Amino acid sequence: MLVDTGEWVRLVDRPELVPAAIDEGLRCCVPIPATIRSVACDTSVNGHHFAAGSRAFIFTYNLAKDARLFPTPQRFDMNRSVDPRARHLWYGSGPHFCLGFGLAQRELCAVVDALLRAPGRLRIVRRRYARKVLLPGYACLDVRTLPI
Repeated sequence: MLVDTGEWVRLVDRPELVPAAIDEGLRCCVPIPATIRSVACDTSVNGHHFAAGSRAFIFTYNLAKDARLFPTPQRFDMNRSVDPRARHLWYGSGPHFCLGFGLAQRELCAVVDALLRAPGRLRIVRRRYARKVLLPGYACLDVRTLPI
């Protein structure tokens, strides 16, 4: 996404934006598009009633594209100010927040930092989208650095 949106060049000049770039990348691709929760007690949300013991589907993909939470959601924006209610929503929330969050963030930062240190200009030379998968992804993604 950083290469396709042209933001990679900006990230090279401003590596302090790596965490924000990762957050925005995860918002755009939403690694967990939906989750299910059991309703603990009768409640209403935005006029919709949920009975205790029923199941609720939470579509994180839709939340990540909701303009009320993320203005201009179709645009990749590393400077996006995130509504605290939606921060890292793809990692869950409350007692269901992913225990691996810290490790996942460190791993993602390490990969992006290593690519930032690679000599030359980053370029996607070949990609093939995965088919018949639950989560969108690549079956093949070849990235090369080219001389500047």
